[in-house]
Amino acid sequence: MSHDLAIRRTFSGCFLFLKGRRRVYFVGDRYERADAPYGYVKSPEDKHKLVVDEFASQIVKRIFKEFLSGKSMYKIAEGLNLDGIDTPGVYIAVQSGSEKQLARYREKKPLWNNVAIGRILGNEQYTGTMVYSRFKSENVGDKHAKALPEDEWKRVENCHEAIISKENFEKAAAMRKGNTCASAKRKHETHCLTGKMICGNCGHRLSHTYGGRPKYYCAKHYLDKSDGKCNISVLDADMESVVKKALQMMIDVLVDSRKVVDIQREKQAERLKQAKKHLSDMEHSRELIEKDLREAYESYKLGMTDKETYLEQRKIYEQMLERLQENIEKQRTVVAKMADVDVPEVAGLEMLDWQLKLTCLNREMVDAFVEEIVVYAKDRVEIKWKFNDEFGEVEKA
Repeated sequence: MSHDLAIRRTFSGCFLFLKGRRRVYFVGDRYERADAPYGYVKSPEDKHKLVVDEFASQIVKRIFKEFLSGKSMYKIAEGLNLDGIDTPGVYIAVQSGSEKQLARYREKKPLWNNVAIGRILGNEQYTGTMVYSRFKSENVGDKHAKALPEDEWKRVENCHEAIISKENFEKAAAMRKGNTCASAKRKHETHCLTGKMICGNCGHRLSHTYGGRPKYYCAKHYLDKSDGKCNISVLDADMESVVKKALQMMIDVLVDSRKVVDIQREKQAERLKQAKKHLSDMEHSRELIEKDLREAYESYKLGMTDKETYLEQRKIYEQMLERLQENIEKQRTVVAKMADVDVPEVAGLEMLDWQLKLTCLNREMVDAFVEEIVVYAKDRVEIKWKFNDEFGEVEKA
């Protein structure tokens, strides 16, 4: 069998998947991950067993109890912050003695928020059930896996002591699903400056809302009532205007339009190179799977594998080959289209008399030019750029 992908039947009757040097598998009730979920620790006697962390488990119970009583995730987070309860990341770093993590947290202490509360409310492991196979790679060697529907997840019950009853977990899940359905109708695209906006007072990233007049605000002002300084709130339209004017000025002063064309050609060539490499990798993976299929047949003919096992292996390999071939054809089409493009268009920019003019802001442009935007007040903003050295020194906006 190749080292890229091997499928083998273990003595316990489970399948063990090997992918390169990384093993991804679940055997019996053994816990194989490097870290334990918040609320649990690994047993000192058996690192493959989870035992309840007395302190953290009480926080998990508190979160479920308050949510089931009708409290919003926002209010739950606010209460934990007021009580000085460390977030899961900080707590685990303290318990493990990770100085590197602790040093990072001292600079900017994380706060409980909706996301952290939602992760705990959605973690089925708190019922004593081990959940795995939640993601699936389309092709051998893919860096990004596709999330599977919840009804396709694999579960093994009673793997460890439960912190939350299944009844309460399912109640919380139903309540969250109702909230999600109500908010889905109001879903918006991610704003182009999301993730770049920083509070100049506390250093936390600004949150964004489309409610009322779309704006950015510092959630710490709401999540940590002990801090009265973080009351930053700026409208999307105002920030877009500031960034757009500043970026156009930088383009006028620092950017050689001919260089931009050259850079775009270089980027296109690099993208084409990566696309061709991805196609080559997929074709190589197909060859390896075909080789494994032949070896499986040889093992069966030599009597090393029984017929049932061989047929099961062959079915898996053939399914993989079918999906892989479909993706290879798609990738060939992508490569062909990219090869026909000379200079790709840059969304949001247009060339007028060999001068680049900014028509609008978009995510791609912001990612390319903006490192971060620090907001100290409505009329005091600092933009940190990501220009290359050849574009020279860039002053504060």
